[in-house]
Amino acid sequence: MRLEPSGISARVRSLRRQHRDSNHARQGDRVALNLAGADVSREVVQRGDWVVAKALETPLSKRFDVDLQLLDTAHPLKHWSPVQVHLGVGRYNGRVALLEGQRLAPGERMLGQLILDEPAHACLGDRCVVRDPAAGITLGGGTVLEGDPPRRGQRRPERLAWLGALAECAADAPLELTPALREGLHGRPGGIDLHALARNANVEVTALVEAVSALGGETLESRGQSRAFSAEAIKALEARLLDTVAANHEREPSMLGTERARLIRQAMPELPEATGRQLLERLIAGGKLEAHGPFVALPGHHASLGEEDEALWARLEPLIAMARFQPPRVRDLAAGEGFESQNLDEARIREVLTACARLGRLYQVRRDHFYPAATVAEMAAIVQSLEREHGRIRAAAFRDRIGTGRKLAIHILEFFDKVGYTRRIGDERVIRNAEMWP
Repeated sequence: MRLEPSGISARVRSLRRQHRDSNHARQGDRVALNLAGADVSREVVQRGDWVVAKALETPLSKRFDVDLQLLDTAHPLKHWSPVQVHLGVGRYNGRVALLEGQRLAPGERMLGQLILDEPAHACLGDRCVVRDPAAGITLGGGTVLEGDPPRRGQRRPERLAWLGALAECAADAPLELTPALREGLHGRPGGIDLHALARNANVEVTALVEAVSALGGETLESRGQSRAFSAEAIKALEARLLDTVAANHEREPSMLGTERARLIRQAMPELPEATGRQLLERLIAGGKLEAHGPFVALPGHHASLGEEDEALWARLEPLIAMARFQPPRVRDLAAGEGFESQNLDEARIREVLTACARLGRLYQVRRDHFYPAATVAEMAAIVQSLEREHGRIRAAAFRDRIGTGRKLAIHILEFFDKVGYTRRIGDERVIRNAEMWP
C-alpha cells in the first residue's frame, strides 16, 4: 500500500472491522489497519491521510466539481460564498462556485465547484459536508464528481451534461459508469480520457476499455494515452484532418505536404498529439493520405518549382549533396564561385532552397543548414542503429558517427525531435516514430 499525501510505502499486517479481527473490509465499515513499513510511524501518519493501492494514481487537487444539495433548513447559498468543507476526515476552508445559477435555494440541488485553500484527495462518489463558517451551521452536502476540472468552459452545455452523467453514476453503489461513458462517447467530440476517468472513479483502465467496446465505441491507445471515441466522432476527426490537408495544399501549392505535428495542431488542438498521430497513421494505412517523411499529403498531390528556380536548384543540388553530413551554409553558397557575377544574394538562394524543402527534396535543419532528403534518411538510419546498439541515442555517439562538430550534431538531433522522429529524455534520446523513416 501507499500512504498519501506522504507517498510512504507500507503493508497491511492485519485489520480489525467493527472492533473484531477480519480478513476483509468494505466501504462503510469502521476499520483499523495494522500498518508495517520501514518509514511508517505514528508521527508520519496524519489525520486525513489515505491508504491506497501502491499502483493507484492519487493526484491532489484544490478544485472539485460536486453535486450540491442544501438542507431544507439552510439559508440560500450564493455563488462564491465562503464555505467549510468536511471531506473524509479532513476539514478544509474554501469557496463554492455555482455552475447553473447565482443562487441555490434551501432544499434544492445544483452542480457546483468547491475551490479549497489546501489540496485534498477525493474520487467520484465521495461525500462531503458543506458548512457556513461564519454562522457555524451545516448548509448541506455534496457528492464529488471530478477533481481538477478544466478552468475554462465550466458552464458550457456539454460540460454540464458530462457532470450530470457523472452524478448519475455516483447515485449507484457500486459505481455504474455506463451513463458517463455513453455521454462521453456521443456528447464529447474530443472523446473520453480513460486514464483520467479511471483515476477519478478508482477503477482500472482495462475495465473502461471493455465497457467502451460494449457500447460500440473505440479506444485509441498510444504512448500512455487511452482515449475513447464513438465511430461517428472518429469519422469527424479524420474528416477534419483531410480537410485541413486540402486547405494547406490550396494555400501552399509548392509544398510537398503538411508536417504531422503542425497538422495536428491545426486540425485538433484540443487533443493530445499522440492521439492525432494515431489517427494520421490510420489515414495513411487506408490510403487516404500519403507520407513523405515527416510530411503528409493527399494522394495525387504534386508540387513543383518554376523554370528559373529549377535551373538554380540544378546548380545548387550537387554542391549540397557533395558535402553529405556537413553541407555549406546559405551564405557560403552565395559567396561561392559562379554565383557572385549573377547577383545571387543569400535571400534568393534561401528562397529556392526553402521551396525545395517544401517539395521534400531538402530538409531545413536550421535556418542556414539544408540537407538533401536522402542524407536525412541516412542520418535517421544512423539514429536507429545507435538506439539498437546502446538503447538510447547520445549526442557524442551521433557526432562521432557522422563526423561533424558537436554543435551541428545537436542541431540535427533537435530537428529530429521537432518533427517527432525522436524524443529527448534528459541528455539522451529515443526513437518516437520509427515509421517516419523506415
